[in-house]
Amino acid sequence: MDNLSSRPKPSILVYNITKDKLIVGTNTDLQRPLGSFAKLLLVLLTVDQDHLEPLDVKTIIKDRNLDTNLTAGTYTRGELLQAVLITSDNSAAHALA
Repeated sequence: MDNLSSRPKPSILVYNITKDKLIVGTNTDLQRPLGSFAKLLLVLLTVDQDHLEPLDVKTIIKDRNLDTNLTAGTYTRGELLQAVLITSDNSAAHALA
């Protein structure tokens, strides 16, 4: 049986930078891995590139060193963005980078 006390505490931080005010904060002092944060920045940078077409294709080559749910193949930029955001897929992030 899964021990609930061994699970990491969830945390949330919602901050209004315009008003310089914390809206919601729970367990904000806990350190978290940077991987997911880096993937969010990658997504923001990818979406911010106006000259990139959302249907541009990228090829994923299976790399046993990357944690992935994707099979080797060709994916659109939109599909890769979904894979990064929904499943935090490392191969999709690598292809977008």
